[in-house]
Amino acid sequence: IRQLFRDLQQETLDVVTYRLLRCVESNLHRIDIPTADFDFNDKNFKFSLWLRVQLPIPLPNPRRPPKSRLDVAFPNVQMQVLFPTSIDCDGMAIRTMYLKYDHLSDLSPAFQMPHIPLQITQDIAEASKQEWRTKLKYKYDNRDIVEKKKDEGEEKNDEAAKKDVEEREEEKEEIGPDDEIPIVKYKKLEPTASEIAIAYEDVKIVDRWPTHVIFIELPIVYHWDEEEKFWSKKDIHDLKHNEEKGTLSFRTGAFGTFGLAALRFTNLPFQAWELKPELDGSVTFQLTAAIVMIEFNVKGGRVCINLVQNCPSKALKPIIGVYLKLYKLKRKNYSMLLVTPLKTTFVDCTEVSQVFSEDDIEGLKFSADLWNLLKITTSITVRKKIQSASQDVVYALAELLIATRVLSYS
Repeated sequence: IRQLFRDLQQETLDVVTYRLLRCVESNLHRIDIPTADFDFNDKNFKFSLWLRVQLPIPLPNPRRPPKSRLDVAFPNVQMQVLFPTSIDCDGMAIRTMYLKYDHLSDLSPAFQMPHIPLQITQDIAEASKQEWRTKLKYKYDNRDIVEKKKDEGEEKNDEAAKKDVEEREEEKEEIGPDDEIPIVKYKKLEPTASEIAIAYEDVKIVDRWPTHVIFIELPIVYHWDEEEKFWSKKDIHDLKHNEEKGTLSFRTGAFGTFGLAALRFTNLPFQAWELKPELDGSVTFQLTAAIVMIEFNVKGGRVCINLVQNCPSKALKPIIGVYLKLYKLKRKNYSMLLVTPLKTTFVDCTEVSQVFSEDDIEGLKFSADLWNLLKITTSITVRKKIQSASQDVVYALAELLIATRVLSYS
C-alpha cells in the first residue's frame, strides 16, 4: 500500500508537469525570449521547472562559435546547476524538487542495517584512454585548416564561397569510437583540452545547506541508485564546502535524486542531562551532548528551546523561545541513576568518576521502577508537586524524554 501510494504521487507529479508544459505562455513565467520557469512552494516540498522554449531553427552557420556550458540557477530550491557541453537542454525541461522527508531509504535492502560501502572503481587504464581520446578529438576538431591557394585576380562569387565551406566541412570528417584520431599541430585553445574532457564527463551542482536542518559536521552528498535501491557516492565527485556561506558544490555523472547525509550518532554519548522544576510550574530539561548543549522548557503541554550552544547552523534561531507541540519541534538532581529491567537505583559514582560502578548508594532500599524510587527518596513537597503536575506537562515531558532517549544513550 505504501509503495502504491508513492507510485500514485509520482504519476500525479508527472501529469502536473506535463500539463504545465503543454501551455508555456499561460502557465510558466517567461524569463526572456528563449527561457521560462515555474516555481511552487509548500511547507513540505519545493518544486521548480526550467526549460528552453522551442523557437524557429536558424540556418546553419559554420562560423558560429560553439555554445558555452549551460548554467541554470534555481533560486526557489537554492541550487545552481552547471551542465556539460553535451547537454544544451534543447527540447528538454529540467525539473527540480526539494523534500524535507526521505521517501527512498526504506526501499533499500540495507535499511536499518549497518551500512557496508560498495567499492565500485573504474578501470584506470580505460578511463585514461577515454580521457586521452577526448582531448585528441577536441584538438583535431579545432585544428587550423590550410586553405587552398587561389590564382591572383580570381574573384570569389557566392557559389565559390559556398563550395569552399563544403570542402572545409568534408575535411572535418566524423571519427568513429574505434577510429584512430590523427595528432595535429599544437594550437592554444580556450577552453583547454583538459577542461573540455572534464566538462564532457559530468554535471556540476552548487547547493545552500537546508536551513531547517542542524549539521554538526559537514554533510555528505549521496545519489539514489534506482536499480539497486540504495544511496551511493559513486557518481559524486569533487565535493566542496563553504562553511561561512553554508553552501556545497559537487560534480556528478548522473541525474536523479540527491540527498545530504550526516553521521547519526555524532553527538553520542550524551555527557550530562538535568531535569528541574521552575517556579512557574514548567519543567526545564538541559542536555549536554558530545558537541551541542541544548536546553528545553516544558510548559502546558508544549515544549520550547531556551538555549543552544556549540551549534554551527542557524536552523534553530527562529524558534528559540517559541512553545510548540513536540511533533512540531523535534536532571531534578546530580546523582547517577541506573535503570534496568530488574531495578532502578542511584549508583555510588558520579559523572567524573574514573570507573563506572553499579553498586547502590549505601542504605538505599530496593525499587523496581523510577516511580517507586521517587517515593522513597524525595520529600513530601516534591511528591505533592509531582502529583499536582499538569497532565499535559507530564505527557509532553514523557514524549520529549522518549524522543531524546537520554536513558539509553547516556
